[in-house]
Amino acid sequence: MTCALACRRADGSVLVVVLVLMVLVSALAAGALALATREVASTAWREEGEQLRYAAEAGLALGVSELDQAPGFTPVLSGTALSGHPAGPGPRVVPGGRMLDVGTLTASLQAATPDVGLNTPRWVPWVVVSLEAAAPVGPSVPALLVVWVADDEEDGDGRPLEDSNGVVRVRAAAFGPRFAQRAVEGAISRVGPPPGGLKLLAWQPVS
Repeated sequence: MTCALACRRADGSVLVVVLVLMVLVSALAAGALALATREVASTAWREEGEQLRYAAEAGLALGVSELDQAPGFTPVLSGTALSGHPAGPGPRVVPGGRMLDVGTLTASLQAATPDVGLNTPRWVPWVVVSLEAAAPVGPSVPALLVVWVADDEEDGDGRPLEDSNGVVRVRAAAFGPRFAQRAVEGAISRVGPPPGGLKLLAWQPVS
């Protein structure tokens, strides 16, 4: 009788230990799976970011190419000249499903631009196009390209919608399907008649 009771108690203790071990193993497995999932997601995010960087650079090149065909910088800044991929009003669909409003994006960009009084650059949407349509043999990530043009504040003329020194700023952003985005910005100078009359003075990633 005493032996049977002791055996049952021993079996119960072993069962508790086994259950505790199972819970620990399950927790460790879940933690490892979560870590692996986060690592995969992080890798995918980094890869998408790199692809979007290349896409933004393609957008900058496209914006400059379209500027080279324009009758001048001032018509672009004033909105009387349109690119081959005009911005236009209303929301746009990023390949992958999400919606972007170019007006809202422009307002955010303008708000983030340092105020230098009358010479504060005023960003004008210039190009809006999908990466696939703009560069079918370029980066493979689905993206929407938005390119803005603004006067160079260094001309000091106090008229942000007119160019007086032959230099403008161009900002190109690539928006991906998973809320990632990258942007580059450059300074463009008119050095000769179109085509081929523009020079990229400098450019850099800005996001």
